[in-house]
Amino acid sequence: QLAGLVRGVVDELQMHEAYAAHWGVDMAAVRPVPATAAYANFLDGVARSGDVAACLAAMVPCMRLHAHLGQTLARAPSTSAAEYQPWVDTYSNAGFEELAATLEALLDAHASRLDAAGGR
Repeated sequence: QLAGLVRGVVDELQMHEAYAAHWGVDMAAVRPVPATAAYANFLDGVARSGDVAACLAAMVPCMRLHAHLGQTLARAPSTSAAEYQPWVDTYSNAGFEELAATLEALLDAHASRLDAAGGR
């Protein structure tokens, strides 16, 4: 299951790199706004903690939000936003929904194990 999630992350990074290239954005010159930097730093800190359940819990909201937004936008297509269609297609795709559901299932499994072991 984790291999599928890693593949999803790699695919997503490639998609964003393609967007940047298409729009002429030099990613090395981009500085995130404070909220984005704080979120990225939060995810990095959680990942470095080595706590698998915490990592999963930190990632689920983003995955679920992207799946929800993609599916919502796919149901109400706009011809004026055609340049964003690949983004909508990616996040409304059944495969992305599967990744989000897999992440949620992994979180549930880890949480159940922690509960059974008397963990947090």
